[in-house]
Amino acid sequence: MEKGRRWELDKCRVFASLMVVLLHVLAQGYYTPGPTTFEWRVFNLADTMVRGSVPLFFMISGALFFSREKLDLGVFIKKNVGHLLFIYIAWSLLYDIFTCLIQSSFEWGTFFVNFCKGHYHLWFLPAMILCYLLLPVIHHALKGYVLHPGYLIFLFGVCTLFVVNVKLIPSIPKGISILLGKWNLSNMQYIGYMVWGYFLAQKKFGKRTRMVTIPIYLVAGFVTAAANRWYSIGQGKAVPWLYGYFTIPSFIQATVIFCFFLTFAKGLGELGENRAEEAHPQLWHELSSCTLGIYLIHPMVLETLLHVFNLGVKTGNPIYRIPLVFGIVISLCFITIFLLRRIPFIRKLV
Repeated sequence: MEKGRRWELDKCRVFASLMVVLLHVLAQGYYTPGPTTFEWRVFNLADTMVRGSVPLFFMISGALFFSREKLDLGVFIKKNVGHLLFIYIAWSLLYDIFTCLIQSSFEWGTFFVNFCKGHYHLWFLPAMILCYLLLPVIHHALKGYVLHPGYLIFLFGVCTLFVVNVKLIPSIPKGISILLGKWNLSNMQYIGYMVWGYFLAQKKFGKRTRMVTIPIYLVAGFVTAAANRWYSIGQGKAVPWLYGYFTIPSFIQATVIFCFFLTFAKGLGELGENRAEEAHPQLWHELSSCTLGIYLIHPMVLETLLHVFNLGVKTGNPIYRIPLVFGIVISLCFITIFLLRRIPFIRKLV
């Protein structure tokens, strides 16, 4: 195991992955029942409790990369930006093929357009790539280093001039237009969560913080669920009013969850207690290593269960149906990714 590894961030990453899977399990039934039904209230409350999942991934990345004293620009771009871009292309193709198999139909034009669209959950990868491109600028500013202006010109040329001028081409193919739209510069807003994660990760938190974060998380979740229900009833339909990742409830939720896991950091906490060495490091390392693969593959498992085995959360009592489907999906995902990571080439894809 790596010396000085932030095990508390591994645990947070595993928890965030569970939240994302549950979020997409719940999405199957959120819009079906009306906001006055018992079923929808269950979906609404559960969905509200997992809205901090995506911000957590950015906060973890920020805590890890901004804490580095030096950042080799070339290595960082190759190992992180290049790797995520490779994964995005590969999994967009895999999901395109998967969709054709599920629908038992194939047409080249549709195949190309769907490939450019990417699967709905893959939006996260271009968003993270854009933040990674901006990350060296903020890292060097935080550490007091000088960044070569050539890199800033590169960002301007690729992220602005190239995209804007390609969009000006008359009769641009639909697939290309969609592909350019995926690289939405507004996603660079998530860099704020990265800096916030870095700021919090520099603090020392102990058991007192741990006891405070739990009730804050629960109260915020119940209040948000009630407010979202009130708004949806007023609209006469299910509306994800407070579900955005930049809403105050999502920010509070991500913050308290992140701080909760920071209380498990080794060293001295706010109460001055000495923490023991991490228990079961191999287990947490393995679980954390599987989180990206679980994120990538879980919609495929979800859709297979729904279309092939008719197993979803729309039918039956959601009180037991949601944990059942969630448990099956997360188990199948972990087992699959655990095995795939044992295959040398495939390991790079998960």
